[in-house]
Amino acid sequence: MTELELGWLVGILEGEGCFAWASSKNRNHYGWPRVLLTMTDRDVIEHAAQLMCAKSVKMSKKEKPHHKQPFRCSVQSSLAIDLMRKILPFMGERRAAKIKELLFLWDNRPALAARKRSIAKAHKIRLIRVVKESMYGIAPTRIRQLLVEQGLSCWAIARVLNAEGIPTRTGRGRWWPSQVSRVADEHAESVR
Repeated sequence: MTELELGWLVGILEGEGCFAWASSKNRNHYGWPRVLLTMTDRDVIEHAAQLMCAKSVKMSKKEKPHHKQPFRCSVQSSLAIDLMRKILPFMGERRAAKIKELLFLWDNRPALAARKRSIAKAHKIRLIRVVKESMYGIAPTRIRQLLVEQGLSCWAIARVLNAEGIPTRTGRGRWWPSQVSRVADEHAESVR
């Protein structure tokens, strides 16, 4: 790409370009940088796509029926990073700040992705705990009190839970000794 072509591309991207971080629906995938250009002049966007090394020019959806047909091209991942590094010195303040942010994310993606995965794992563990606790409500705590502190049998605990109106996991029916035993086993750490 010549200096003249680079200057032309910088002008087009400064006015019509979009610099963004595209995220994946897959939570294990961190995402990638993307440079997107959308406009209604097909010949201009085709020339820009060629300079950007974009694979193709696609038609975008019209916002309103009376609007002109828009076209778009984009590059992502390492192609986008290479392009951003070339044009960064010539971009305006606002676009340059966005490009610097994207370059930082790209350069630090393994560390940031690992941090994101560890946060997601911790959140999943907390969520499982909360769901388990909410499935039985106060039953595990009450079962621990009756089993450990008062030494009652599973039959006696079932009768007490039914008398106190403590709901089962489903919220229907009555407590039976087998349910009391199952809850005690599932929450063994808190029962012992």
